[in-house]
Amino acid sequence: MKQLHLRICEFVTAAIFVLSACTSPTGAASVNLTAAGKTPPLTVEEHAVVEDAVDKPTHFEFNQRIAPQVFEKRMALRNLIPEEKASGVNEVLKPFGYALRHNPLLSSYIYQLFKDEQLVLDDVGPFWQATRREDGADFLLPLEAGQGKLLLVSREKMEEWSSIFPPPIYFGNELIAAQEDNGKVVVRRLADDQVLYTQPVTSSPVEMPIKTFENWQGHWVLEADGVLVIDGQNINQQLGYEAIFNWVVLHGQPFFFFTKGQHTGIFFAGKEQDAAFDEVIHYKCCEPAAFNPGNELSIVWFYALRDGMWYYVEAGIFNS
Repeated sequence: MKQLHLRICEFVTAAIFVLSACTSPTGAASVNLTAAGKTPPLTVEEHAVVEDAVDKPTHFEFNQRIAPQVFEKRMALRNLIPEEKASGVNEVLKPFGYALRHNPLLSSYIYQLFKDEQLVLDDVGPFWQATRREDGADFLLPLEAGQGKLLLVSREKMEEWSSIFPPPIYFGNELIAAQEDNGKVVVRRLADDQVLYTQPVTSSPVEMPIKTFENWQGHWVLEADGVLVIDGQNINQQLGYEAIFNWVVLHGQPFFFFTKGQHTGIFFAGKEQDAAFDEVIHYKCCEPAAFNPGNELSIVWFYALRDGMWYYVEAGIFNS
């Protein structure tokens, strides 16, 4: 087992996180991919599995090559208790009198939605990111209720949601959505259908090109077809990466993988990290999709190849 403790620079503590524009040496505006505040160190822990010539992570039995204690070590971080799973959503809902609460009589991630302590929706799960208007007047919570019914919950209403995936988000005081449309991803403002951004993508009958569409600290983030875009700015071009994938947020800080030349690396809290691979499994479908990166609040786990050896890797903010 190889363990890398990667110290991330500390930023001045601030009351809020910010995503600001700065000026690059060439004079072009660039996106600041850090959140203000003190950032704990990122730990990357690698477990060698098997040589590539012997086996590959393309079938479920591959995980039998990994010692059970490896998976057990941080099982609690990968399988959050239901209350932790809903904590981010409940922070958004709380000012409006709403709350998602786990139903202990049902499976681990089945919830009930309450408003002012009254049950308004049963059998909830899964749910998506809850976003709030910038002026605090309303929120939007996309969720799935009983029998696969998709709903958009806001302060005063619930409406069926079927035509847009991923779900819309608040950006400022407006709802925006990203959709694939004739070989392009288009980000639109829903109120007047104004186009905010377009990007060509490769269509696939089994894989959606849009991997992420969310709000991060008041800014919209799109990951589609290996390209990361924030508020309409192409981050691949800004950083000089051929591809970016698996955008997630750990402790408020951006985490993603990038490819540059023959190597794949990790970007976290505004910096490239000292971990490099020849390949990181991602964007797979069907059985191999079991080896795509996974993540929770403080951990990302993935399967990577380096120098002919496959590794199971966990990266995150760990107490020990």
